[in-house]
Parts: sequence; C-alpha cells; structure tokens
Amino acid sequence: MSRIVTVLLVVGAIALGLPPFFTDGACTAEFDAASAAVQRMRPEIGTVSLARPYLESHVMSYQVVPPERCESWARREEYVCPGGPVFLIAVPVKNKVCRYYRDDSIRIQFGFNGKQQLVRIQTDMKPFKFLKLPHGVEVDWAK
Repeated sequence: MSRIVTVLLVVGAIALGLPPFFTDGACTAEFDAASAAVQRMRPEIGTVSLARPYLESHVMSYQVVPPERCESWARREEYVCPGGPVFLIAVPVKNKVCRYYRDDSIRIQFGFNGKQQLVRIQTDMKPFKFLKLPHGVEVDWAK
C-alpha cells in the first residue's frame, strides 16, 4: 500500500511539472498582446490629465509614484524616473498555466516628464526559462 502511495506521489509531482512545457507560446503571446494594446493607448494617455480618466474609465487600477518619491524608491532598479509622475499598473495574466508557472501579472509603467507628458512606456513580465538537453536541444518552460 505504501508503495502505491509513493508511486502516486512521484507521478503527481511529475505531472505538476509538465504543463509549462505545453503552453505553445501562449504566455509570450499574452504578454505581446498586452504590450501592443498599451502602445495603442499612447495617443489617449499622452498627458497625466488624460491618463487618469482613461485608466479609471477602463477600470484599470493604478498606483502613482510622484517624482520626488521615485528617485528614492526601493524598487528603483525596475523603474525609470523621467522627471514627472510614474503610473504603475499590474494586469493579471489570464492563462492559468502562465500565471502559476511564469508570472501572475504583466507590469506596465507609464513615465511622464516634468511637463506631465508621456515619455516612456514599459511592460514587464518574468522571462520564460528553458531546459537545455544534450545535443543542443532546448525545451521552453512556460513560453
């Protein structure tokens, strides 16, 4: 009986590791689609006064980092401070496999200069990993 339980646990552990190998590019496709959608927003969020109502009307929660706080912010290495406020948005990843094995959200940053004009858009998601096998074969993990 204990052998059966042990075998089932081993098989279960292996099965939990398999889904990321079968995403067929879905995680990267979701990130690319989000990045493209954000770039299409650019004309509609060109200034701080346009960005706030746009994000609120599309029910996108955001955090604003004022310029004076941006320079001393602990997570500074992830974000660029262009002289004005920085809007931070996290869009949840829809694909369950991607959410659990790669990243749970796509992070978006809108950077505004001192004149309140949009000067930078950045989208981030944890990169996919790959497994290197002998003979130069690489297998993607949650791509």
